[in-house]
Amino acid sequence: MGYGKTLELDGNGDLKLNEIKRINQIIMANKVKQDLTVLLRTQKGSDCFNPDFGLDMVKIVNYGYDKRMIDLELRRALSRYRYLKKIECIEIEDPDENRKVAVEIRLTTTEDETLAIGVIL
Repeated sequence: MGYGKTLELDGNGDLKLNEIKRINQIIMANKVKQDLTVLLRTQKGSDCFNPDFGLDMVKIVNYGYDKRMIDLELRRALSRYRYLKKIECIEIEDPDENRKVAVEIRLTTTEDETLAIGVIL
């Protein structure tokens, strides 16, 4: 079946250009990792065409960065991703002095690949 392909983004979410100033496309596990990173870095409700897309950071902040709430919201957001078969593990660190939370997620895709992604929320 495959995961399709998409345009590669850099760490800031901008299109990434290769050495000859062309836009790269990514496929397979790299596409899934990028898709999930974009999903989790997007504030829920900010996409007027898909208001359920993204992570509800307002709720997470209002609950005082409670790890159970973060876990619940991560699972809710990830459950909408079509190539996700199973979430194996979510590890959530305490917020740093700038209220950034590091998250490590291990999951299985619909192609039975096990992937690990790290995201700073």
